[in-house]
Amino acid sequence: MAIKGTGNENRDTSQQDNFRADMIKAYNASHLTKPWIWCPALYDYTDEEDIQASQLFPYMNGQDTGL
Repeated sequence: MAIKGTGNENRDTSQQDNFRADMIKAYNASHLTKPWIWCPALYDYTDEEDIQASQLFPYMNGQDTGL
């Protein structure tokens, strides 16, 4: 994600969308026949629009991924 700096500066919201899509693909989280996504917290499938990806290290703290 190449996030640099710290603080609550504005960011491109497409980064969150891309992160979510990457996680769904990486973990093969899509249901085969329904518009559901696997939720590891609930340990069950749930509606796609109810799932939001989240980084464990908050964006507002900044990070340098080296990318």
